[in-house]
Amino acid sequence: MGGMDFLLSSKFSDVNKRILDIILNVQNTMELTDEELFAGLNLTKASYQKVLAGEKHIGLESFLDFLEKFKISIDSTVAGGIDYVALREHFRGNKGFVPERYTFSPESKLRAPAYMLDYVERTEGNYYKMLLMRKLQITSDLFQNLEQKVSATLSSDLCQSILRLTHDEKKVVDMGRNFYNFSKESPIGNQFRQSRSISEAYEMMCYDIIPKNVENNCDYRLGVLKKNYCEIWAYPNSKVLHTLGTDTLTNKAFSLLREGFASIPPMYFGLPPSKVVTTACVSLGFDYCRMEISFPQAVGHQ
Repeated sequence: MGGMDFLLSSKFSDVNKRILDIILNVQNTMELTDEELFAGLNLTKASYQKVLAGEKHIGLESFLDFLEKFKISIDSTVAGGIDYVALREHFRGNKGFVPERYTFSPESKLRAPAYMLDYVERTEGNYYKMLLMRKLQITSDLFQNLEQKVSATLSSDLCQSILRLTHDEKKVVDMGRNFYNFSKESPIGNQFRQSRSISEAYEMMCYDIIPKNVENNCDYRLGVLKKNYCEIWAYPNSKVLHTLGTDTLTNKAFSLLREGFASIPPMYFGLPPSKVVTTACVSLGFDYCRMEISFPQAVGHQ
């Protein structure tokens, strides 16, 4: 039996039932005519009627063609995470539609996932970026206005997807550090460069740049600030936690991203990034996350 025909076996009846459920949900949600459905599956009307009657199973090749035609991620079908409303809106041309799961407690500006996706394109290529966006059911049109707010869940999903793809924690740290590349020619980059010292740049980052331009999921404070060292303490926003129904906004991948982001202020002065070590994290049971940050040595910028 060929690889593309394994679903024809009766031993995969549960899989076939799930496939048929997905197809029927897509048809109902997107209000497809039978003819549009047949065309999406590359099946004749007679063949599809045999499928509905249980006399024939849908082959894998037909199902993959169907997923590609309607821009549905294979990962979403396996995990059962298809947002059919978002699928319908995108199919109808509303490309900037935000899936419902990314609308709850919107305290992250789209600038956050935008710089992360920029890193994915730089390092993994445009094709993987497209697959990742399809999995999350977002499109490039969503990022027309980087001031628009979405849930922190979108950035979290991106972090975890990259960590699962690469199994490389350094990649996630580098993704956080990519905010420098994304912003260096922007007003944000200019604002960093106007700082009189690295210490002042960190103060500006915590109390101005992050809350105004990136996110308000946490309250960022400078616990310690010295000439060549500082500590950033991040306290979760209790309202966000309550709305999302969770005890923590941080996981391993998100913590790594934050370390990369926290290392960038010296880079606006043409210096190497700071060394950042997370010594407390809410994902480990603390009430806050603490990053200990050592600045690179350079005369005139401390």
